[in-house]
Amino acid sequence: MKSISSFMLIGMLFAISGVNANSPVQDICIKLSQHCEPANSYMDAIKSCLCQVWTAKGNGDCYKGCTDDHPHNKKGKEWEDCRYRCDKFREEANGGCPSVPKSCQSG
Repeated sequence: MKSISSFMLIGMLFAISGVNANSPVQDICIKLSQHCEPANSYMDAIKSCLCQVWTAKGNGDCYKGCTDDHPHNKKGKEWEDCRYRCDKFREEANGGCPSVPKSCQSG
């Protein structure tokens, strides 16, 4: 059952995003989100993780962190999607990053 959930998660990432689902940061966020209970919180956990990691990686700039995570395609769709995704994160969280769902927090 867990393997089915993993495949569903990867498929959903491809469906909702043009950003390469195999980027190093996304791989980490996917693994972390698999600990969410109930499992339907994992998409929110992924958004929170991506925003926080990219913002830290970009020294406060989500877009820079995202584009650094996708260095292969400097003017391609991934970079346009980085701008879109980081703007959506800020919009959803009133200027910051979305919170990690309580069901995904350890302890």
